[in-house]
Order: sequence, then C-alpha cells, then structure tokens
Amino acid sequence: MDWSAWVIFVFLIAAIGVGLYLVAYTRAGGFSNTHAPVFTTNVATESTPIQTITPTPEPVPTPTPTPAPSSGNNTITQEPVKYIDLSYGTVTFSNSETNGRKLFYATINGTVKCTKELPLPVSQASLTANITASLADKGTEVTLQPEWTIAVKPFPARQGETAGINEKVWLQFPEGAQPGKYDIKCNVVSIVASDNLSTWYNLTSYISPREKVIGQVAHTAEQPAQYYYYSGYVREYGTNNPIAGAVVRAFSPDVTSFTNLSDLSYVHATATTDSNGYYMTTAISTTGPFYISVTADGYEQKWYDNVTDNKKASQLTITAPDRIQKIDFNLEKAGSISGKVISDADLKGIDHVVVNALDYLTGGTIASAYTSADGIYQLVGLASGTYKVKASPSSSKLPYNDQYFNKVYDFNSAKAVTIIPGQDTPGINFTLPLK
Repeated sequence: MDWSAWVIFVFLIAAIGVGLYLVAYTRAGGFSNTHAPVFTTNVATESTPIQTITPTPEPVPTPTPTPAPSSGNNTITQEPVKYIDLSYGTVTFSNSETNGRKLFYATINGTVKCTKELPLPVSQASLTANITASLADKGTEVTLQPEWTIAVKPFPARQGETAGINEKVWLQFPEGAQPGKYDIKCNVVSIVASDNLSTWYNLTSYISPREKVIGQVAHTAEQPAQYYYYSGYVREYGTNNPIAGAVVRAFSPDVTSFTNLSDLSYVHATATTDSNGYYMTTAISTTGPFYISVTADGYEQKWYDNVTDNKKASQLTITAPDRIQKIDFNLEKAGSISGKVISDADLKGIDHVVVNALDYLTGGTIASAYTSADGIYQLVGLASGTYKVKASPSSSKLPYNDQYFNKVYDFNSAKAVTIIPGQDTPGINFTLPLK
C-alpha cells in the first residue's frame, strides 16, 4: 500500500470514531435545551411604565369668519372674550302699578362700550332682547315683551368707544298673571353686527351682562270685560312678499300734531309681524279711533290709509263684529346713499370715518355709518327725500378735517342728495385733507 492510500484509511477511521462519540454524548444528556442561550426583547412591563410625550401646541390664530346670511348665523368660534359691555342707566316705567292686560312701557337708557377692540370690520349692529317679570317672593316668571330690537349705529368697535341706547319698550302682563310685586328683567337674546350689510357676525357671546334686573312694577289681576285688536299683513310693495319684523303701532287720537312719535305714552297697542308678515296687536280696552303706523328696517314708514306723511294719516275705529279690525299694509323699500372716503395725501381709503346723512333743513342726523378698511360706506334705511351728507373723521379722532358733500366745509354750502325709494344713490365721495 502506497502512502496516499494509507492517509485515506486513517481519515476514515478517525471520522467513524468521532461520530460514535457524539451519538453516545447526546444520549447521555449533552446539548439539551437547558443549555441553550435565551434572548429577550426590551419591552415595558408593569414595573416599567411607558413614557407619554405630549407635544407643545402651536399658537392658534384668530379665525377669519366667513360671510353669513342676513339672519346673522355667522358665530365666531374662538374662546369668548368680553369685547362689549352693556350698562343700564335709570329705567323708568310709565306705570309703577298696572292691572290686567293694560299696556305700559319702560324707558330704557344704557351704554354699549367696547372694552376690547373687535377683530372685525363692524360698523353697525342690531341688539335683540326680551323683557320678563318675576314675582319677588315666589320666583314665578312671565314674559312682558317677547322681543324688541334696537339698531346701534355707528357701533363702537374700537376700545373705549361708546354708543348710547334710549328706547321705549311696550310691556304687557299676560292674561292670568298672579298679582304681586314683580322684578322686571332685560335679557339680551342676540347681538348681530355687520360691516355695511355685506357680512354679518353673531357677537352674542361677546357682550356682558346678558341679564339684568332693571326695576320693579306692581301688578293686579283686575281686567276689562272686553278687548279689541288690529290684525293683518305687511307686504312689500310691487312683489307682495311678506315683511317679517315690521312693527305696527296704534297711536292715540290725542297725537293730533304728531310731533313726538317716539313717546310711547301715546301708543295704545303694538305688534311685530311674523315670517308670513302677519300681525295681531296687543289688546286694547276701547274701540278707538286710533292712528295706525307701520315701520320696518329698509322700508319707508306708512300710515293708515296708505300714506307716508303722518300729517295726512286717517283715524280708524274698530267696528268688526269679532272685535278684530283687519288692516293690511304695502311698504316701499327705502333708499340708501353710498360712496368712498379717501385721503388727499395718498388717495387711499380711510378706515373708521363716521359718515352722516343730515336733514336737509335742520341738519339733524338721520342715519350714520362707519367706513370700512378701504373707505367704503353705505347709509341705509332712508326715506325718499333730500339730504345733506357729512364725513366726520373728528368723531373718530382721526387727523383729517370734517367735510360736507361736495368738497365744502359749512352746512349751508353742502350739495343736496336726493333719495329714490328702493334705490341706492352712489358716488357720494369725499377727499379729506389732513389737519
């Protein structure tokens, strides 16, 4: 046997020996699972809590409201801040004691103050409230006036600005109200503001206080034997569309001169139209005769029998067998004045200038509005007729001179502006010089 064959023989003998050894070692318990290495993952247990990382929130910018319909449903969604303070002065009542369903009224004086500048281009607002009465010792509450609305324009949109409220509101205890002394409370339902009627914002959550006791009235349950009413519909002239929110009043025949129509001591009954334009006045204890008027935002005031001049109004006696006298009204739309106020220095619009429509003869203020950021304004709700228009930057403490249309500085030289019912009179512009 040569040497290479000898090497192969030795290698085979060695391999067989190693194989027999391994078989014997395994049967003896070698290489069992108890000797295998164990690998574990680093997981959280009950004794090792999981760390929670809370990200730092980024600042939330003030939202920009989107245009809302005329119903004023565009509510600002940020956390409410008290921008508007409502305070009441002395509130007087036409009767400190009343009985049955006798109509009486409250003269409400107050101040609307901007305590924090509004982040909105607001120039006017409509504040809606109701009046309730609670028995001082029993807590029973009744409604004396379900809804009354007052226009606040110009509206105080900048910090420190104020606007006064002076409103006479009719009141009436409901049938069956318990006798006693009542706390009278004014409750703000909503405040809706706009920038010249193009966008509306619901600012109700931004006004404080919302509820306030404004006085006391004693009530007895004594009632007249019969009541009389006026009822009917108020519609738009030409389209016959119903006008909601129109106010109908029955004036005493004692108001022969019609010199003080805001004095509610001459008002015997009142009503507000519903969404169908329908109204029914509060109860009246006599058949009249009365003068009947109707007013609505954006429309001319009308008197029975279909006249706009109160000196030509006719009296109306309730003669209907059911004691409900039917009378309808058709109102024409009021006109408006619009334009722009710019600086003669750079010809750019001036923000927050007060613009007034003035009585052509007396110079009394008929309507007011603030300019928007680009200097645009609109005076609305104007009856047909002739006016003078004045831009008053001094009212907002702006460094410009007051000016009458058209580029004059005294009332007598101002140019007349004529209003046509239902139409806007545009182009009543002002170029103001710096002081």
